[in-house]
Amino acid sequence: MKLSDLLEGAPPARYTVDDFVTAGRRRKRRRNAGWAIAAVVAVAIAIGVPQILTRQQTHPVTPEPAPTRALDRLFKTYKVGALTVGDPEWVGVNNQTTYIGRDRPPGRPLRAVGTLSVYRPGFNPTPAWDSASVTEPIGGRSAYFAQPRATGYDVGVWTPTRVLVWQYAENATAVVTAYDRHLGLTETEMRAVAAKFALQATPQPIRQAYTVGHTPPGLKLAAVEYSMRGQGSVVFVPDAASAEFESTFRDSETEQLLANLDPQNRRIPGPTPVPPGGMVIDFRLGGSSEIGPEPECRANKNPGLAPYAGPTWTTECRVMIVPLPDESAPLDQDSPTGVQLTVRAGDSVSADQLRQVAASAKSTGPFGVASSWTPSVEAFPTSAQLPRD
Repeated sequence: MKLSDLLEGAPPARYTVDDFVTAGRRRKRRRNAGWAIAAVVAVAIAIGVPQILTRQQTHPVTPEPAPTRALDRLFKTYKVGALTVGDPEWVGVNNQTTYIGRDRPPGRPLRAVGTLSVYRPGFNPTPAWDSASVTEPIGGRSAYFAQPRATGYDVGVWTPTRVLVWQYAENATAVVTAYDRHLGLTETEMRAVAAKFALQATPQPIRQAYTVGHTPPGLKLAAVEYSMRGQGSVVFVPDAASAEFESTFRDSETEQLLANLDPQNRRIPGPTPVPPGGMVIDFRLGGSSEIGPEPECRANKNPGLAPYAGPTWTTECRVMIVPLPDESAPLDQDSPTGVQLTVRAGDSVSADQLRQVAASAKSTGPFGVASSWTPSVEAFPTSAQLPRD
């Protein structure tokens, strides 16, 4: 079940990493995300509690994850009582993140109450909490609760109140984060979400409705997103930062995703921020009649968006890769009413480079059959793929 399915009709080169899971076992050095990742969902193996993670277990142990390739969804949506855990919404080379929602009466959308983040083996997430306390093993592996660190800004009901950290496989971390909401997650429910978590036997690729033939030199594909609003973003970061990148909800992205699950909260903080030296491509169904098939580049007219996330972008190029239909033409059920791509970056990527990216984009289809789209690992140039470990 996609997040869009929960909202009643609301709504990716050959990646040379051998596989998404086993690659990390050869990377043991300390990881640092390198830019502002949302403290509300980032997780860490807390220093000072190694005994939690190394003690001998007598419970049945969950099996090792099967090898898979990067940017495949490692898990899928599942139910735990009145809770729904969504399909991964952010999928990156190091981790995958989604929402946790509580059922409401029929006809009403889920009430967002938390998030789930799953990290590949060997990757140590960015520290984001203190005061760990041991809880009973989950799936025969170590687990503990902890208190999230203060973020330094007010996010209201999206303030994290508790995190549950556990090992879902050898040296592999996952985290449930609860938020300060009415009917929020209890510790019992957090453990239940963790206990029922399972990797897919056959991970499914995230597919793109377009391909790009050019990306700026030195930038690597780090993460892809799917959004409930029918829009999705793809994040590129400098080569030097790619092995450290955490694809999770940024401060504003967390609020955006969770707020959209609840019609009573209408505060939409803005688009995905651009990491330092990086680039973001946004996919949007629809578009504007003022935008044509040739890229149009301009300065960022809204530099104050995503204020929590730090660096954003200075230049953007927009292009319609599928034009808006002629009003006199018959509707094609397998075609969208238009597809717009926006390519954004800071001063480290020139407007000419952004223009080349936008100009190289082509649609795939048919749009009515998502399974026919191009897997993310094949939709972008080989030069943008991470090297084999």
